[in-house]
Amino acid sequence: MIGKRDMRPLLDLVEHEMPWTVSPEPDCAVAACRVLQVRSRRAGPRRLVVQLDGEVDMLTTFLLAERLDQHLSQDLRQVVLDLSGLTFLSASGLNVLVAAHTCARARGIAMSLTGCGAVDRVFDAAGLREHFDFVGDCSRFSDRS
Repeated sequence: MIGKRDMRPLLDLVEHEMPWTVSPEPDCAVAACRVLQVRSRRAGPRRLVVQLDGEVDMLTTFLLAERLDQHLSQDLRQVVLDLSGLTFLSASGLNVLVAAHTCARARGIAMSLTGCGAVDRVFDAAGLREHFDFVGDCSRFSDRS
């Protein structure tokens, strides 16, 4: 069951319930942008593909949460996170993905993951494979979808 807690912005959840994330001080934010790149593209009127490249660790979890929060506040039907460019996914990063999934569901947005490749085993090790919707190649989400 989804409660009022789940309707809070993702950043609010991260700041108050995940104290291990690095605060967005200017030096940290610049360093985080060098380690993790988050790009997005529309794949239809209410569908968004978010491409993650680099590493999701304690330094970059706040950046990831910030970007996902921006996307989840839009009028979307589906968000697909393409993890094919990730080389590392820490437990703190996995927690951000779980929180984002919960926030998306509370807002009526379907959130799927694709391209897990190098970080695929993290979901099995954490016992979260069943928690997420894994889809095939995100190239099938074209602008015409």
